[in-house]
Parts: sequence; C-alpha cells; structure tokens
Amino acid sequence: MDAKTKADYENYLRNLASEKDMMETAKNEGEAVGRKKAEKELKPIIEQKEQALIESAKALLKANLFIEQVQKITKLPKGILEKLKENL
Repeated sequence: MDAKTKADYENYLRNLASEKDMMETAKNEGEAVGRKKAEKELKPIIEQKEQALIESAKALLKANLFIEQVQKITKLPKGILEKLKENL
C-alpha cells in the first residue's frame, strides 16, 4: 500500500470512529429525551394508581382483615399498612 492510500485509509478510519461517536451521542441524547417525556406523562398515572392502592388497603383494613392479609393482596410494605391502620 503506498503512502497516499495508507493516509487516506487512516483518515477514513478516523472519520468512521468520529461518526460512530456522533451517532452514539445522538442516540443517548434521544433516549434521555424520551425517558424524560415518558416519566412526565406517566407520573400522574402512577400517582393515581398508588393512591387507589392505598385506598384499597384502607378499605380492607376497615373490613378487619389482618395486616398480613392486606399485605399479600396489595404488596404494600407492612410498615405502611401499620400506619394506615393507626390512622383509621
């Protein structure tokens, strides 16, 4: 391989690496934007579901179910259920 061909090839490899880095950066930035948008859109839905779960747990505790039973049904931590029961 002559010197010019070798230099052109090395330049090509550098450009290829640079383009790969730019694509990776763009991908990461796009993912970050998408994640932020999804979090913003899903936050109210998640909060609504969490509140519904708390209300369900309160209703079950008011119906005199044991904390362990409510914990199995709702998957809420025992500490939260104990606090809910105290505040009924």
